[in-house]
Order: sequence, then structure tokens, then C-alpha cells
Amino acid sequence: MEPRRFAAFAGIAWVLVTAVGVGAFALAGTPPAFSDGSGYATFISRSSAFFLTDAFAGGVGSMLLIAFVVGLATTLRAIDARANLAAALLFGFGIAVAGMLAIVATLETATVYVATTTAYAALTAPFFLATQTVVVFLYFPAVGFFVTLASSGSRTGLLPRWTSRLSWLAAGLLASATLATFGGTGAFGPLGILQVLLGFLPAAITFLAVSISMARNPAS
Repeated sequence: MEPRRFAAFAGIAWVLVTAVGVGAFALAGTPPAFSDGSGYATFISRSSAFFLTDAFAGGVGSMLLIAFVVGLATTLRAIDARANLAAALLFGFGIAVAGMLAIVATLETATVYVATTTAYAALTAPFFLATQTVVVFLYFPAVGFFVTLASSGSRTGLLPRWTSRLSWLAAGLLASATLATFGGTGAFGPLGILQVLLGFLPAAITFLAVSISMARNPAS
């Protein structure tokens, strides 16, 4: 399979798998106040199936993201031999995001086991906060990925101009999602669903658009 189609199918698969994970996370509900340690243990234990589903999807998604990034960078180099720097940046930023997704999946799984073990239940809230903080910080390399994709996509002929504009929009929304770590409470804070949706939705829509475009135009 040629790299362009390989990247397209990997990108579509990432969107589908990650949508399952984000959906499971959303179904788990809103966490209690961070100061309520015992409440966190109950919350995680009660929704453990949702969190483990999200963690499993995150692990699979990290592998699919690596496949997407490798195919994308390889295609970019094949189209324009002068685009080595852009291809390297796409690869580097993408691998950083994939690695952090794997860390999130690991921490989320550990959070469930901590919450369901009486001796360690008091550590549930810090584990959950650590997990969600990593989620927000992975948006930083994600912003770099989409900025690189937006600036090089249409210039090299890798993507139609409209997908490059969509990538700029995704980069802006992801940048705003990082602010959840540095202020805000409730749904607007690092433990809320808003920062997850602000990160996932722009990335998912852009990945889907880019993947479909690449699948439909294998020779462009």
C-alpha cells in the first residue's frame, strides 16, 4: 500500500477509535471536587469500565497515530524533496503526541487500579489530576503538528487549500485548550470535559478531512 493511502486509513481509524475513548470518558460523568479524595475513589470505581475503555482506546490510538504520522511524513518527502524540515517536524510533533497518549492511557489505567484498592484509594485524586494534566500538555506538540501541516500542506501539494485552513483552525482551538491547565474551574479546568472536547473535536475533524482528501486523491 502506498504511503498516502496508508496514512489516510490510519487517520480514519484513529478518529474512530479515539471517538470511542472520548465517548466513554464523557459517559463517566463529571468528577467531584478535587478536595474530595474519598469521592474521587468512589467516582472512579463506579465508572471504572468507562475509564478502562478510554485507556484501551488511547493505547490503540497511539499506535494508529504513529502509523498516520509516518505515512504523512513519507508522502510529504516523496512529493517535495525540499520539504525535509516540514516532514521531520510533522514526524517529531506527531511522535511526541503519540507517546504522551500512551502515557495518558497508562496513568488512566493506574488510576482505576488505585481507586479500586482500599489501601491506595486516597491517591485517586492526584492520579486523576496527573492523567488529565498530561492530556492538556500533549496539546502543545499537537499545536506544532497542525501548524506545520497547515503551512506545508497546500504549499507542497500534499493537501487542498481548504484542509490547510482547517488545520490552522485546529491549531488555534488546541492552543486555547491548553489554557485549561493554567486557570479555570469545573468544566473549564484541567479536570473538566471542555478541554478534552476542545482538543479532540478539532483534531478529529481535521484528521478526518485530511485522511479522506488523501484517500480520494492518491496521485496528487
